[in-house]
Amino acid sequence: MSTHADESDIDKTNEPVKQGSDDLVDIKNEQPQVYNAEIVSDPVELEVMVQHMVQHIVRRESYFAGPLPPPELLEQYNNVLPGCAELIVQQFVDQGNHRRELEKLVVGGDVIRAKWGLISGFLLGLVGLAGSFYVISVGYSVVGLAAIILALGTLVGSFIYATRKRNMERQLKENAVPEQQELPPSTDSS
Repeated sequence: MSTHADESDIDKTNEPVKQGSDDLVDIKNEQPQVYNAEIVSDPVELEVMVQHMVQHIVRRESYFAGPLPPPELLEQYNNVLPGCAELIVQQFVDQGNHRRELEKLVVGGDVIRAKWGLISGFLLGLVGLAGSFYVISVGYSVVGLAAIILALGTLVGSFIYATRKRNMERQLKENAVPEQQELPPSTDSS
């Protein structure tokens, strides 16, 4: 009695296997294929039976988020190229320092521009009011009054516009940051 298991003796639970030097099959629902065959004691027949079985390929994927890879990956980099992990960490530190320096320049520049904007606005408003009073003193009271209203209206309008813009930016930032959910109260009964 032959115990050789040919393809017709094998009960396959997935799609047929493509025969060749690399027998591969897609795993559906992450379930391996199951083969039912008789117990074989002859090594040649066992070899034939093994050739009909499916090789399972396991693909392992890992993801990480953040500026640095996880320690295991850094260790693997070091195994391939000694000192690589230190280089990666040093580049991270250097990039952080560079970013902070740029942020200092941007914030410092914004502060200087804001100060000069206030000073310029004050001086322009002062010149406008002084000119208006001069025009009134020379006898053009209607034109001088219109110039005063125009100068004050420009200053007040600029202030209102800047305040509204700042409030809209704050609201956009608040809407962009998701609110943290409160944790339910602890149910410890100690």
